[in-house]
Amino acid sequence: MGMDVELHSMAPPLPMDWEKSRCTLLSEMGDRGDILSDFISSLDPKVYPILGSLDPYGDSCLAGEYALRALVEVGKLKTSRSSIPSEKLAELERLMLECVKRPGAVLIFIGD
Repeated sequence: MGMDVELHSMAPPLPMDWEKSRCTLLSEMGDRGDILSDFISSLDPKVYPILGSLDPYGDSCLAGEYALRALVEVGKLKTSRSSIPSEKLAELERLMLECVKRPGAVLIFIGD
């Protein structure tokens, strides 16, 4: 199943209910074949403190400053020889950039 990433206009109501969360959903990316979750779990948190700390089996939420810091980490990954396909990084970068540009927006990483 992998790790899906959703961009929301604001934090959805808790407890996280799939149907209720659709009202704040702006965009999403799926992870067919565990590409993103496998890659995230391989990152060194000392080098990539935000992305490397995401739990590929749980849910994580990034907003504001954390989304901006994660965006910088994605930029670093783009210049390195990472094993993730460039299309996945570009899609992740697009969602993060959109999150940073929208006050109150959040990225939710949904693990297996």
